Amino acid sequence: MTQGQVTRRGALGIGMTAMAAATPIARAAVPDAWAGADAAARAVIDKRLAPGVSYAVMRDGRIVHSFYAGLANMEAGTVPAPHSPWRIGSLSKQFTVAALFLLAEQGKLSLDDPLARYMPEFPRADAIRLRQMLNHTSGLGNYTDIENVKLLLNLARSDYDDAELVQLLLTQGTSFKFEAGKSWAYSNTAYVLLGMVAARVAGTPLARLLRERLFDPLGLNDTRADDEAEIVPGRVSGYTPSTTGAGFANASFLSLSFVGAAGNLRSTVTDLCRWHDRLLGGHVLQPASLAAMLAPVRLADGTLAMEGEGAKRAPSGHVMGLQVATSEQGRVISHTGGLMGFVARMKSFPDRGTTVALMVNCEGGFGAPTGLREAAIALEAEAARTVNGNVR
Repeated sequence: MTQGQVTRRGALGIGMTAMAAATPIARAAVPDAWAGADAAARAVIDKRLAPGVSYAVMRDGRIVHSFYAGLANMEAGTVPAPHSPWRIGSLSKQFTVAALFLLAEQGKLSLDDPLARYMPEFPRADAIRLRQMLNHTSGLGNYTDIENVKLLLNLARSDYDDAELVQLLLTQGTSFKFEAGKSWAYSNTAYVLLGMVAARVAGTPLARLLRERLFDPLGLNDTRADDEAEIVPGRVSGYTPSTTGAGFANASFLSLSFVGAAGNLRSTVTDLCRWHDRLLGGHVLQPASLAAMLAPVRLADGTLAMEGEGAKRAPSGHVMGLQVATSEQGRVISHTGGLMGFVARMKSFPDRGTTVALMVNCEGGFGAPTGLREAAIALEAEAARTVNGNVR
């Protein structure tokens, strides 16, 4: 989730000697072209902004460079590897969007259906359209916007079935912010409900739907709905800053049932690159569906949705599960994900056929290390300049 992120401080009894010993990665010599991006990645470790980092770059459907450094698990001293999965937070949303579009293409639902058709028990469901939930104009609030950090941490540690989670959505945060279609506001609540809708329509759990319709057919073998009880070889552990020991503590426990379809997936940087190559290349959705997914968001009166405050208020770059912008490198399609212990970013340049994905295993929200966000952006920018021919 990109909003309402939290942290827990504590001690971790491991010295930095273990991290320093594990940082080197066994791989072929890196061409000089990638020296700048690799140095930016190493800086994340050297400045103790995160225990581990990984990034990958794709051009025209081929991974042209990848880099892994630091520690995947500080206690075991394991290093991140190509198939080590990381939690990706709100990068999960674009997969939820794709699942809804696939069901729509099968005629099993319409994005203009009211939520009441699938979840009649939810208040005001007859006035909210699935399309509005997908593009953050439904008026639904954001259940993770809880100012009491201790309360949020306690809620996030518990397991929920659908009925229990719906009750949580209605009692935490602001349930409804405005009349559907009248404004724009980022909503994790909407995406949790959309995941429930997809599962009900498909007649199967969302995790299975995503695996059978997206992950397996596309060869995304390291991408799955995460499950804290599952034994996952090489899974990366998440951390939070600490003023003692190695500078990090284990991130607060998070039940993935708490975040649901808003952010419960795990993946790798190479899988994410492959995903965008297939999605944006037109190999996942029909052309009309992909165009609708990436179209500028409009309100019920036809005007462009706006976000930001004061001088920064502008048409929203958020679309359905992604963000769209333009730069000197052409169109940019991106998103950021973050939750307890993790930050993930991906950025694609469809006009150039390139994608950059990166992950760190330290949370980037409330209480994040000073400079982590800036370091991640710098790494992403350097990798993008390199793959796109040093265009800034």
